[in-house]
Amino acid sequence: METILGIDLGTTNSEVSIIRDKEIIVVEKDGRKLLPSVVGIDPSGNLLVGHSAQNQAILYPERTVKSIKRLMGENTKIKLGKNEYSPPEISAMILKTLKNNAEEAFAQKFSKAVITVPAFFNDTQREATRIAGELAGLEVVRIINEPTAASLCYETDDQNKNSNNNNSSNDSAESTDSTNSADSTDSVNSADSTDSADSTDSADSANTADSTDNADKSETILVYDIGGGTFDVSIVRAEKGVIEVLASHGDTKLGGDDFDQLLFDYVCDNFEKSAKVDLRKTPTAVSRVMQAVEAAKIELSNNPYATIKEEFIAEKDSTPLHLDIEIQRNDYERIIFPLLDKTITCLNEALEDANLRPSDIDKIIMVGGASRTPLIHSLLENRMGMTPHGEIDPDLCVTMGAAIQGGLIAGTEVGRVLVDITPHTLGIHVISDETQYCFAPLIKRNTPVPCRKSEVFYKRYEGQTKVGISIYQGEHDDIRQNTFIGEFILNGMSTTSIDPEILCQFELDINGMLHVTATEKATGLTSDVYVQNALSKLEPIKTEKFKDHLKQLFNENENNNEENKNENENNQVYDISGSPVESIDNSLSSEASQLEKILNAKKIYLDEFNTIRKGIELLNNNLQTNADDVENLIKKLINAIHLDNKEKAKELATELEDIIYYLKDSV
Repeated sequence: METILGIDLGTTNSEVSIIRDKEIIVVEKDGRKLLPSVVGIDPSGNLLVGHSAQNQAILYPERTVKSIKRLMGENTKIKLGKNEYSPPEISAMILKTLKNNAEEAFAQKFSKAVITVPAFFNDTQREATRIAGELAGLEVVRIINEPTAASLCYETDDQNKNSNNNNSSNDSAESTDSTNSADSTDSVNSADSTDSADSTDSADSANTADSTDNADKSETILVYDIGGGTFDVSIVRAEKGVIEVLASHGDTKLGGDDFDQLLFDYVCDNFEKSAKVDLRKTPTAVSRVMQAVEAAKIELSNNPYATIKEEFIAEKDSTPLHLDIEIQRNDYERIIFPLLDKTITCLNEALEDANLRPSDIDKIIMVGGASRTPLIHSLLENRMGMTPHGEIDPDLCVTMGAAIQGGLIAGTEVGRVLVDITPHTLGIHVISDETQYCFAPLIKRNTPVPCRKSEVFYKRYEGQTKVGISIYQGEHDDIRQNTFIGEFILNGMSTTSIDPEILCQFELDINGMLHVTATEKATGLTSDVYVQNALSKLEPIKTEKFKDHLKQLFNENENNNEENKNENENNQVYDISGSPVESIDNSLSSEASQLEKILNAKKIYLDEFNTIRKGIELLNNNLQTNADDVENLIKKLINAIHLDNKEKAKELATELEDIIYYLKDSV
């Protein structure tokens, strides 16, 4: 059984995948899965493809070619070194490199491939892609639309989630792609197809494995695909393993490269305004700044601002000039908004062509690196009324879908696409104009992990020297409806700085370890905390309690003598269902006792502490319900007193009094 490569020939980056032992494997080279779609010739005349070509573009931009995909189908020549090449020939160099990387990784030869193209690519552009594959030594057994590949990747995941026994099928599943650019409605037999893909054939067969009843459910999917140089939005219908493109709109000259250009002009305009030098007139400066803005653009997807620093970027009157500029996400989003507004126009046209409303869409799939832009997600949520899906890496889902199609053509069994995501939204407690219990999300539910997100928050009042960071998980706007998972204090903030910004960063690893950092922007003062098991649906403290309880039930205590038994009975009680309810732990009781001495000496917060005492008494009287809520409120109240936050302490004491009143009869 011959393995067929799945290739995403992208404008900015390209990738190759295969199916091996039911698993989709994206080929890596030097630890990197993305190959920059950049081709160059070094000073010695040697061919450079990928990262090496991208690196030399800074010094030799005239010997480097980028974004060749935008020229596919055009009758033009591109000068590269001493020679001229057509777009398919440049693309063939990229495809040949991908082929070589796969052969090196798996120590075998590959001769066939499925290659993806934008849904709106016309016949000429598809033919140019097929020719590029042949020039690279590949038989292109199928050219499929990028949204079809992405949908197939998610469809395989969904079906395998609900299937206990998935077997590869050799029967043909017909799919009819009716796009704006290609009118062909021919179907291709996925089991028997060994001939080269016809460029006029836009019919993508997407035969998936046998599944349960869930696979028979029709699902309408909107695929929002914005890569480096092209954009298209497609509406597809997935039913019984068949993926049909209902409508597609897009722009072959709109993508992340255009975002880069707008940001590049913004940086150059600011530099020219301050230094009276136009960096756009120096090729090496252009390359350096362009690479810097590309990195800044990526940084702004996760952080509220990014800094660009390039030393000796130019010279004026024999004096070296340095570039140092901070870009706010708000400024970046303002710059690119007109382009994003165009994508929403295309989305509306696609809905109209498919005769559908936003409520008819079951799922939104995000494809392409540029789709990580936070403003895009906001615009889609506002327009469509649902949260887009990006669980599968937007840079990789197209090549993975192409590999799935290749596996189906070859008769290879395809397993589930495995994705690690956070099941809960993670954020902090902030005070807004509307409420004192506002939940500010940083990492949203279904975000792939590992991940890192940052946002800027502000001091509450001038002269504030410390702030408490309370961390919650949940989906409600009110923190009282979410789960408290940790907190820490940023203390010693400047009283003289006029900059009130505090940068809060969440970093979540694959094991559920959450690292939260708060930094005062003006001074760099930092404090942080690590939260274990942030991905767990159970609070960590409950998990540990139940482990202890389980040991007792199975008589697994290491020291099961009478003294330990009595001690356990004094410190831990269980309801009839076996759920542990902690009366009051020693650390909390001790902290309350120490606090009482201080408050009595200073004659402050006496009413609030009296409420704390009532809460502790309630817990010690074997409270059967809401024990965790009472304990958390006591801890927060003690923390507010330590912070000398009178308003917060009074508010928490009132809330605790209310709970005590309603629960006093439950003990």
